[in-house]
Amino acid sequence: MNSTERFSTPLGFMDVEHIGHACVKLTLENGYTIYTDPYSEVADFSGRPKANLILISHDHYDHYDPKALVHIVDEKTSFITAPAISELLHRDGFNNNVKELANGENCFVSGNFGLIGIKAVTAYNINQKNPDGNPFHPKGYGNGYVITLMNEPEKESEDDFVIYFAGDSEFIPEMSNPESGIPHEADIAFLPKNLPYTMSDEAFVQAANTLVPKALFPIHYFELDMDYLRKNVNPAIELY
Repeated sequence: MNSTERFSTPLGFMDVEHIGHACVKLTLENGYTIYTDPYSEVADFSGRPKANLILISHDHYDHYDPKALVHIVDEKTSFITAPAISELLHRDGFNNNVKELANGENCFVSGNFGLIGIKAVTAYNINQKNPDGNPFHPKGYGNGYVITLMNEPEKESEDDFVIYFAGDSEFIPEMSNPESGIPHEADIAFLPKNLPYTMSDEAFVQAANTLVPKALFPIHYFELDMDYLRKNVNPAIELY
């Protein structure tokens, strides 16, 4: 069973579980539940809580998976997705509220829990390519997400709790530039660690030490050399 970590946020405590692959579950104190990229091959979703919000980064089968969604979607579930996902959701019988965000776009989710800002940021490959020479994830194809648990409605504050979910991405130039929308010193970052689709161990360390989040979760990995990561990731970063 995966461990759950608890964090204090402006919206109360939040439980964080890396379910597997790129799927993370965030649960606020009042039970409001967010999933990223649910994937049925890494977990049984049939007994899990229904989602209030699901973020989908792109349409690859291990990120958009109706076999996982069917267990955690009900009439109250909303989606925030990369472009073109709404067509797939409706094709597969999910007639829920869907908000598509292109890179750089943002929206807000509100309720009795408070306010959450969601911003889509770029996630792509530069060096990792298909045999035909095209990147596995071209620029603009999919999203990373910045999730902000907000201290004041629709007004950024130093007291906000910022979560960076990188999606399927290499260590890209935008990670070195906070003006790109990818946050430095986020409260939590979820970075992918696998080849050939995302980052090598070395690239993961580069990304981590550039972004310097307070807490860092490797995701999307086939194997994980935690000894290497612990030796090379900035010791100011809490590595989970």
